[in-house]
Amino acid sequence: MNEGELVAVDSIDGLRDSVGGHATLELRCATPPTDLGVAAVDGVVDTAVEDHTLTVTCGEPTVKVDAITYAAERADIVDIRSTTVSLETLFNELTEGGHEGETPAEAPQ
Repeated sequence: MNEGELVAVDSIDGLRDSVGGHATLELRCATPPTDLGVAAVDGVVDTAVEDHTLTVTCGEPTVKVDAITYAAERADIVDIRSTTVSLETLFNELTEGGHEGETPAEAPQ
């Protein structure tokens, strides 16, 4: 609902998909994860490496398992962190952050 208007009807996963709800993995490796080729996994949207952490952005949550398996075959993964679009971000995307022209903090209570 946004200003009394129904803006979306779907499951949470369906709503995440509709607003580009990518899933993000942070794979902490024992050694810097260079040249693993995880970007080649079908459904992986982006990858980045910083120190010992490989960040993988997946187009949909089901790709996470494939990306982790692929990376684990090529590196010693010591920790995995997985995140998706938060409900707050999802709500703000669907309701355009509040009233038009206002940021969420300025919207009337």
